[in-house]
Amino acid sequence: MTAFILAAFAALGAPSPDASLVSAITFEAHERPFVGASEERTAAVLVAIAYRESGGHVDTTGDHGSSFCAFQIHLGSGVTAEGWTGSELNADAAKCTTVAARLARMSWRRCAELPESDRLAAYARGVCDSKRGQALSRDRMFLAEKALVAGRKAAAQ
Repeated sequence: MTAFILAAFAALGAPSPDASLVSAITFEAHERPFVGASEERTAAVLVAIAYRESGGHVDTTGDHGSSFCAFQIHLGSGVTAEGWTGSELNADAAKCTTVAARLARMSWRRCAELPESDRLAAYARGVCDSKRGQALSRDRMFLAEKALVAGRKAAAQ
């Protein structure tokens, strides 16, 4: 799965991601793949989100200090459902990826009535009916397909 994830990031134009992020994505994809998705597809979606949100950089703070880690988890000054702070997410790629995967799964369920390409809308904007969120979802899903193809090609070699 490491070669798959590295190839997926490379296909999107990202520099080699931090090994801890690769490991965390591998774990999430293997242990908790998205409902109805293969490990590879789960990994590709997570790669696409991390790529678009931070270029795959683990210790990243954005949105004027309210979004954290590779997946730009929006917390403001709060904590995650797991009780983790933004600083903890920036310091631990596994925590960051766990939260991102949970939020992506939740978005997928909440937006189940939408086309598959739009189901990350709630991840992107908090609600399924956001046109901007749907557009962002389509972007991430387009990138995920590109990452999936590249990852599979690398894994087959």
